[in-house]
Amino acid sequence: MFNNDLILAIEAKKANSQNVEEYLISLENFLSDGRNIIKPEYYKAKQHKQLCEDFLDKQVDEPIGEPSASEPSSRYLGRNLRLPMEEIERRLLTYAEDGYTDAQLEGLLIALSKEANCTSFELKNLYNAIKLQEEREEFISTTKQEVDEIIRLKGRTIDIREFVPSVLADEIIKFSDCLKVRPESCLTALLPALTT
Repeated sequence: MFNNDLILAIEAKKANSQNVEEYLISLENFLSDGRNIIKPEYYKAKQHKQLCEDFLDKQVDEPIGEPSASEPSSRYLGRNLRLPMEEIERRLLTYAEDGYTDAQLEGLLIALSKEANCTSFELKNLYNAIKLQEEREEFISTTKQEVDEIIRLKGRTIDIREFVPSVLADEIIKFSDCLKVRPESCLTALLPALTT
């Protein structure tokens, strides 16, 4: 199960990325099986998985060489993906929109990693980036709608005489004219005092 020679090579920074990726997939399969959590090897597998992920993360951050014409131009340099990047990104976007639980998502990422010939760690990083982008776009859209609504309501006024006696309303209007603010603003400030 455990490849201690590969772990030594990882620690010495002399490991082959493809071997590390294959080992990482086997570790992920082991860790994803709920029956293995009670086994003593479970924690060693988690440690090995973390070492593999750290190693691969550094490989992605520091790519070596240029991709050849036969390789996809993506962050997965030196590997032939079995699925186009557009398809992978489309599936990850679907996963982000469908709101899977962490356990379901992990299973989907492992299945997709086998199908696409990449690690679930890389897919998880890409998934997180896609989800963050979706959240930003949703925030921008919501904020734009709220600003549009505020601008639309800016020209609206209310007759404060409908809410307070006309004598008080006239004084509020005079006061608001002196301050160069809308009477509704003065009424809003006075409401707590009027209700006590």
